[in-house]
Amino acid sequence: TDVVDTSAGTYDTIPPTAGFIYPDHYAVTSCRDQNIFLIARDNTEVDYSSIVLRLNSVNYTVDSSGLSVVGDTIRFEPPDDFYSHNDTILVLLTSLSDTAGNSVEGLPLELVFYTDFEPPEFYNPMPEPSSVILDTMIAVSVNIEDIPAGVNPTSLSMSVNGEILSYGDFTWDGERISYECSFSPGDSVEVCLLRAGDNARYCGSNMFAGTPYCWSFSIYEPPAIEARFISPTDGASLSWAHPDCKLFLHSEDGIDPMSIVFEAEEDTYTIDSPELDFANDTLYFDAPFETEHGREYNYSLLSAESISGAILETAVSITFFGDIEPPDVISTIPENGETIHTVTPEIAFEIVDEPAGVNPYVLRINVDGTAYRYPAGVDWDGEYATVTAPIEFSDPDTVEVCLASCGDRVAFGSPNMLVPPYCFTFYVSVSGIEEDYPSGFSLLAYPVPFNSSVEIQLNLERSVDGNLCIFNQKGQLLKVLQEGVITSGRYIWNARGFPSGVYFCQLTSDKYNDCVKIILLK
Repeated sequence: TDVVDTSAGTYDTIPPTAGFIYPDHYAVTSCRDQNIFLIARDNTEVDYSSIVLRLNSVNYTVDSSGLSVVGDTIRFEPPDDFYSHNDTILVLLTSLSDTAGNSVEGLPLELVFYTDFEPPEFYNPMPEPSSVILDTMIAVSVNIEDIPAGVNPTSLSMSVNGEILSYGDFTWDGERISYECSFSPGDSVEVCLLRAGDNARYCGSNMFAGTPYCWSFSIYEPPAIEARFISPTDGASLSWAHPDCKLFLHSEDGIDPMSIVFEAEEDTYTIDSPELDFANDTLYFDAPFETEHGREYNYSLLSAESISGAILETAVSITFFGDIEPPDVISTIPENGETIHTVTPEIAFEIVDEPAGVNPYVLRINVDGTAYRYPAGVDWDGEYATVTAPIEFSDPDTVEVCLASCGDRVAFGSPNMLVPPYCFTFYVSVSGIEEDYPSGFSLLAYPVPFNSSVEIQLNLERSVDGNLCIFNQKGQLLKVLQEGVITSGRYIWNARGFPSGVYFCQLTSDKYNDCVKIILLK
């Protein structure tokens, strides 16, 4: 029975029961005023004056501040600043009995819990702050630690260059948050941890949600590849026996020779090809074919990479031309063997060179052994080399004219020179010219229309003083064929450089004035 009946009275033999009900055993609390609650029950009456509650080696009784009893509940309410962060709180119920003196069995009763008043901490961010990363596919990560509650992963939030990421977007292994992403060379990256909380059981999580925890790094941008043709250059002409080429190819961290792909005339070459060599930032191509005159060549550096992985963004290409023949003389003024009825005739060579073009600075025309050079004594208009020095011949006279020096202007290689000199002869006959023409006056042109040069036939009864000139339809003077003493004879106007159209040859003198229409039709 619960009570023993003796001659001396009734006795209670059943001990009271007691137990901790709050907080849970081994729980983590973020409450700075964490209360402790126990339940004590007895079939008769608990002797609350017998209570001894020990917290971290300090005993508390009902007479102690903070320990109170309401009904069957014993409550301990700590004073301010009683707990510290990361405390392990050991609570022992070391004494409790009923009024009959029966003590709770199993004393001391024990409760252990922990305090956590601070949010998670962060360390070891990767990539390291201010570092330069070679890879473009990387994992950004950071250790997150919270003691003793541990990190609540669902509370985590981060951003990468402004992109907000929540739990599920990244991985969490219990120690480290990690997010894999790709970047472009040269990117600057900022990673921020925006929010993190712990797993405190009571009073809510300790949250980090203030100023973000951020760090930055950058993605390595390999130095750009520089590539350009050294020789030949775009649009140039060359006279080499083989159309070889040389390129400048450079990167600060070096070029990977195995990455080079070169194309010449639709054939592809690599560094393994015997025609291609690379040394000291220079790519050499020894063409396996000979240069052909007038041929257009197309070369391209299709691809190249640096040691660090930078690529040649666009192909580098040139078009150039082979020129291995000297200029051609198309015609002369006067023509070879022609008789000219003026002592001051125009002397010119019509010269063509494709594709390089004539180099006027090497032009030399010998007239009866006297040399005339560009630009003082010879003019070059792109088609004709004309002697501009004042020359007056005898009457009669035999004149030998030689194009003694003429070459092209190839950009690469030696110029192609006209060898041997191109010579022709003409004759001067002025005196008595009136006798060769019928009496009277005439001003004629032949042929009409003409396509390059026209012959002006002038018949005079006697020499006159005046001007024989060419005008356009606007009346603008284009050419003086003869001025001063004018005699009967043939005069040549070469219309090089003038467009098709109507022109006029006009004689103005002290005796005769006349004009003849001529038509240039190219």
